[in-house]
Formats: sequence, C-alpha cells, structure tokens
Amino acid sequence: MRAEDKVARLLVGDSWFASQQTADALMKELGVHFVGNVKTATVGFPIEQLRWDLGGTQRGDHVVYKLEGEDLWAVGWNDCHYKTFVVSGGTTTAGTNAKRKRQDANGRTFFKEVKRPRVVQEYYTACGEIDMHNNFRQGQLRLEKFHQTRKWNSRVLTSILSSTMVDAYRAYEHHFPAGALGGAPDELQSGLKSFVAKVID
Repeated sequence: MRAEDKVARLLVGDSWFASQQTADALMKELGVHFVGNVKTATVGFPIEQLRWDLGGTQRGDHVVYKLEGEDLWAVGWNDCHYKTFVVSGGTTTAGTNAKRKRQDANGRTFFKEVKRPRVVQEYYTACGEIDMHNNFRQGQLRLEKFHQTRKWNSRVLTSILSSTMVDAYRAYEHHFPAGALGGAPDELQSGLKSFVAKVID
C-alpha cells in the first residue's frame, strides 16, 4: 500500500491496547491514527513527567509533549485524577466541557463542568463503544460461560468467535438500522441473540 493510498482514520483504544508502540505501528503500517488512555504500557511514554507537570495545574488543565521527529504526542489531563493519553491524530484545542454529576446539600442534582482538550473529548465520546462491545460479548452472548474449558487454545478461539460475532452484529446494526429496509419489520432487529440464531441457520 502506498502512503498516498492510506485513508486517515482515528482508532480509539482503552488501556489494554494503549501504548506508544501501538500508536506508532497503526500509523506506519495502516495509516490509522490512534488515541488511547495509557496506564500500564508506559515503555517510551513520559507518564511520570506528565504527572509531575500536572501536579501544578488546576482541574481541567492539560499538558502536551511531542515525540521529536514523529507525529506522536503524549497528553496529560487533570480531571481530579491525572489521565494520560498517547495520540497520533487529533487536536488539543478546547473541546466541550466534561459534565460531572453532583448533589448539593439539599440532595438536588447539578452538573460540575470540567474543561478538556478536544482529543480527550473524542476519546470519551468513543470509549463507551468499548464498554458496549464488552456487554454484548460477556453479558449477553457469554460463550465463555457456556463453553467452559481449561484448554487455553479453546478459550482463545471461543473469545475470538464471540468478538467476531459481536463485530458482525454491530456492523449489521450500523448498515441496516431499524426502518432502513423500507419500513418492513426485520427479524434481525430484535437483538444480538436473534442475529446469532439467524447466522447459525
């Protein structure tokens, strides 16, 4: 694939995947930008420096480092707890404020707003999809519970199968939303289990 043929896309990953190596490989091999919350995969990532710098900031402030000679950034954001991100695409201009639910002394709910850069806004807007995928795979499909095994290779294959099935279902939902087929009732719209049953048939 030639560099000029690559399509710029932004992939959001949680801390399980987020590292400098992931962001670098996705950009160089696939031309895909990456934003991820770095927690433990810190090789080559200035997490301690980010935390040190954030120590003197107000809630909502952020700091940015750029890897010399690369389109790769480290972003730290002060949201009560320090949060750190590896970024190969996006912008650190102001985004929408994060809203934190609170209660006053009378028990009334109000929202405290915390400023954040746009790249952090984009991360948190998309990361809910990861939780939704996990809910479909582990909460609804639950292949690992139905097919219990002590063999690691069987467990891996079961996890790959369940992830693939959820991905296929989400792709179906995206391309054929409710009512997209001329308003006709669609038997697959009843949910993941119906979709799986149809695929099995």
